[in-house]
Amino acid sequence: MIQLLQTGAGVRLIINQSIVGFATGITFTRSTSSKFIFEIDNPYPREIAKTSYSVQGTLTGIRIRDSGGLDGAGIMDESSPSAFFNSKYCTIEVVDRVTNKHMFTIRNVVFDQDSWSIQAKQIIGFTANFKGTFVSNEVSDQS
Repeated sequence: MIQLLQTGAGVRLIINQSIVGFATGITFTRSTSSKFIFEIDNPYPREIAKTSYSVQGTLTGIRIRDSGGLDGAGIMDESSPSAFFNSKYCTIEVVDRVTNKHMFTIRNVVFDQDSWSIQAKQIIGFTANFKGTFVSNEVSDQS
């Protein structure tokens, strides 16, 4: 069986069931914390127990004229006090263009910071940081 390499150009990025055509990249890290479990009178840990799980990352992209940026796309709508207080969770999906399989699905995502870069003779770009509660992949879907 030949294993095929996956490229960034071979995926679609979908947030809340809409393709995010202005996104140029996404990075994320999933973390598990753990702690040692000790027995009485034993200086060595008996086992290691996982205590928490988290996902955080960054979305990068470009600004499209008259789009409203991340607010207009409903990804990070902080455009008014009402939008700020009524924000909802997002779902981020990275989908293989050839097989249509969900490579990664990040659930219960909240975008909590964005920054914009505006330079003369350059395309306006952004980075937006997010946190999520869980990430699954195509292996998760088989279990």
